Amino acid sequence: MAAGTYPFLGRLEPVTFARLLSRAEIVLGTVLLVPFVPSLPAGAALTGFAGGLLGIGLGLVLEELGHR
Repeated sequence: MAAGTYPFLGRLEPVTFARLLSRAEIVLGTVLLVPFVPSLPAGAALTGFAGGLLGIGLGLVLEELGHR
């Protein structure tokens, strides 16, 4: 499903994609909680991660509506 929005993800198995996504989320959460990581890079990482997830979600909605 994510490959519809990001075609390069088509090479990954769904289980592998889910594992990588969950690991990235855990790492990002850890980075946000660690006090010695500057807030600007941590916020930029969070923005990029959230933007990627929004892109997948929006792509799925548009696909359901037949706009893709």
